[in-house]
Amino acid sequence: MCLYTYEGMHDSLLAPFFPIQAKLHHNSSKAFIGLTMSSVDIGDCAVNIVFLLFYTSGKIYKYSLIVSVIISGFAVVVFGLCDLISNRYLYEISQVFFRTLTGVGAGVSFCLGIAFLSSITDNQSRKSTLVSAAFTSYFTGIAIAPFVGTILFKAMGYISLFIFVGSCAIIPSSCLVPVRPLETCKNGQFSKDSNNCSSLIIFKNLYILQICFSLFVVNNIWGFIDSTFAWFLFSTFKLDEYIIGWIFSIGSFLGLVSSVVAIYVNSKNLFLLNYYLILAFQLLQLIIMCFSTVTRNLIALLSGYAIHSYARTMIGGTNILCIRWYIDSKLSPKFNGNSTTVSAATSNIICVLGRMFGSFFYGGILFEYLSFLQILFIFLFQAVLSTVAVILLSFSKDSKVKELNPINFE
Repeated sequence: MCLYTYEGMHDSLLAPFFPIQAKLHHNSSKAFIGLTMSSVDIGDCAVNIVFLLFYTSGKIYKYSLIVSVIISGFAVVVFGLCDLISNRYLYEISQVFFRTLTGVGAGVSFCLGIAFLSSITDNQSRKSTLVSAAFTSYFTGIAIAPFVGTILFKAMGYISLFIFVGSCAIIPSSCLVPVRPLETCKNGQFSKDSNNCSSLIIFKNLYILQICFSLFVVNNIWGFIDSTFAWFLFSTFKLDEYIIGWIFSIGSFLGLVSSVVAIYVNSKNLFLLNYYLILAFQLLQLIIMCFSTVTRNLIALLSGYAIHSYARTMIGGTNILCIRWYIDSKLSPKFNGNSTTVSAATSNIICVLGRMFGSFFYGGILFEYLSFLQILFIFLFQAVLSTVAVILLSFSKDSKVKELNPINFE
């Protein structure tokens, strides 16, 4: 699980500090900041797509995992050292390159890590708990990085954050050395008749498609908030990086608490109920943030950010379990017992695409021309559409939604 803790750390490290650092010290544009924030998702998404196409088992799993973590840690350290580059264009190119390399390493370790977890047990309820626990470990890392980063930023400066987090890659790498490689293909290979069967077949179910769209919208907001929230707090409320770091830390810890709740809910296979709560909290978050931005109420704005942390934490694991149900009940012959791994990789692709789109398009391009409030209204419109669609599908005469709640995987 320390692998996912490390992934969470390098994922959340940039949001409180990088936008302000790039803007103030390198005169970077909002579009560049959005591109850099999204570049990790570009690398991550590419690896996940390749993984779904060529997923197979063998000893290469273990060593690929170790190498991917080391590459990711190296890229994080070099990314921080690139802040010393004085030439703006060379600085921007190097930042995007090494952030993308971080995403490549993270994508490999995410997919192969889920494959290892899936091989531990054949019991689907236990797999649900393991997936939820992996997400809790991930959000533990997301909570740790801003907290430790704020202290290091105050004591030793900006570059020390990346040296610390990059060095933490040694821990999961060391833990993986004694792990026994997967020797067989029992839980790690598509069946022969599925060579032409991609994860796109999953989206033939309209309700699963809608759940994935909701995941995409939540991660749009996540990417946008990561790219813009620190600069918005800095420029609008005149908060310094130290205070902003603490704000991100508190929000991340609230997300960690909700991920612990998700373990219990998903272990009971009540994840559809959890999904409805996510949609409700998403709407509440956007309404509060729109109101607080208009009134310039910092307390209300931070409350909206806290709710955002809850929604983004809960939906990832829930989406994986919903997709896995569809694979197990409708497509199991085509995926040969790999439902958890395939659904995790598919869900992760949607997550990173959503964050990438939110960071680059909304947080980079649109943020150059629209205000923070105007973009929040766009997200509110998307969230309303998503919620209405789910309600209509749920109460449709031909709806199969009741099959999802509760689900007995025993």
